[in-house]
Amino acid sequence: MGFGELQVDPGDIRKAAGELGKVIDKLDQDLTTLESDLAGFGEPWGGDDIGMLIGMCYQGIHDLAMECFAGNLDELEAIAEDLEKMADNYQGSEELSDIEVNRVREILG
Repeated sequence: MGFGELQVDPGDIRKAAGELGKVIDKLDQDLTTLESDLAGFGEPWGGDDIGMLIGMCYQGIHDLAMECFAGNLDELEAIAEDLEKMADNYQGSEELSDIEVNRVREILG
C-alpha cells in the first residue's frame, strides 16, 4: 500500500463486528449477574434513619449506574450494526468498481 492509498477488507470489518457482538453479549450477561448479585444483598443498611438515608442514596446511584451501563450497551450495539453496514458498503463499492472497470475494458477492446 503506497502513500495515500486506502485498503479495506470488508471481511475484517465483519469479523470486528462479530467480535464486538460477543463482547456486548458478555457485558450484558455480566450486567444481569451484577443486578442479581446486588438484589441478593437485600437492604443491609437497615431501617433506621441513617439506614434509610443510605438506602435512598444507594438506590439513586444504583439506578443511574444501571442506566449508564444499559446506554453503553445500546451504543455498542449500534456501533456493531454500523460496522456491518460499513462492510456491506465497502463490498458493494468494490463490486461496482469491478463491474465498471470491466465495462470500460470491454468498450476499449
